[in-house]
Amino acid sequence: MTTDHDWSEDIPGSQFRLDIDELGDQFVHAITRYFASSSPNLGGIKIAGGGPVGGTTIRFRGDRLRSSLVVIPEAGRVRGVVLGIGDKSDQVQPWVAAWAWARANYKSTEVFGWWSVISPNAEQEFAPMWKLEDVATIGGVKLVPTATYVNTGAIAFVHNRVAGVPVQLVIASGSVRSYEMRAAVDRASSDLRAVCGLLAVVSETSWTLRSPPAIVPPGFNLDSVDVTGWGVLEDSPEIRETGINAQQLSVPPTADRAYALMQRKPWLAALLSTYQEALELSSRHESFAVIGFVSIVEEIGNRSAGRLPRCDECSAIVESGQRFRKSLERVVPVPLAELMSKYVYDYRSRTAHSGRLHGNETTFGLGSSGGLIGNYKRAAFPTFLYQLRLAATRLLRLELEIGDVER
Repeated sequence: MTTDHDWSEDIPGSQFRLDIDELGDQFVHAITRYFASSSPNLGGIKIAGGGPVGGTTIRFRGDRLRSSLVVIPEAGRVRGVVLGIGDKSDQVQPWVAAWAWARANYKSTEVFGWWSVISPNAEQEFAPMWKLEDVATIGGVKLVPTATYVNTGAIAFVHNRVAGVPVQLVIASGSVRSYEMRAAVDRASSDLRAVCGLLAVVSETSWTLRSPPAIVPPGFNLDSVDVTGWGVLEDSPEIRETGINAQQLSVPPTADRAYALMQRKPWLAALLSTYQEALELSSRHESFAVIGFVSIVEEIGNRSAGRLPRCDECSAIVESGQRFRKSLERVVPVPLAELMSKYVYDYRSRTAHSGRLHGNETTFGLGSSGGLIGNYKRAAFPTFLYQLRLAATRLLRLELEIGDVER
């Protein structure tokens, strides 16, 4: 079957309302499920966008069903069109039946259990070494600390010598409701990203994925998951030193409520993802980390301001700097907020609009001497980045209602 066709036929009464962004993939998958159960010998299915009449084209690789179905979105609705070449006497009805079945069943889902492994990211500057002591649950995701540590490749001085920085592995597990396995993995990954974002705000350290979510069969005993021997340094001086010096991390009881708040306010979940990215950038790509942290402070300021003022002539949003400063004043003293507004905004703009770097990016992340008198803006950059990171952290804690913030 090629993209050419000499006839087309609308599926009678096929048009119905469907949120294509939210449920379009689910509906197309339901069509393939119908054929998998009713006609398993038709061959493999190929799905592609941008067909000859637009929309998404579904066809079989073999020649048993020579026609194809096009799912066409139109103003919040979808309709089905069958395309083919030659005799169409037996080429339309299979798609009509599939469409009817999918329309009736595309919302059906099932529960998928999953597990994964996460850990703090030791490569982040200013990050303390954390060790989760107790089992915790956030948003239905269970976190089980292990006695297993992995070497991240980051370096630190231990016993007066350079050594790899080990981090604790934490087993995360949960369940999601989805229409198929791949979509379940995506949903689990999204849930896990939100949990890692909350852990990041609590610990001021980014958390990273050590293994992707693995879907498990019904009845699988998640307690049997064992990460011992994952290429670790189980009995090294570095591990023993880490165990002694690591700070205990306790998940606050408000974390569950914060997770629920994120579900109601997707913009908060988006800011947590930005926060994690900015934390990870802060070690080697400081100038771009500033862009991330500034966007967090700005968005929270915009949300607090309500209706944003616009220019009478061009309708552009104005007074962004004032909202940025007011947002900072919620968590830092007013004089510091004014100083940060002056310098941090300039750092951000010069990087975003002129490609200028202000940190140690040009020296491979190595610190530099100088600038104590002559180049204040460059010398002060690490301090402003540190203060900006703390301000973004405190603002997120306030918005997530995780706890009180000291000014």
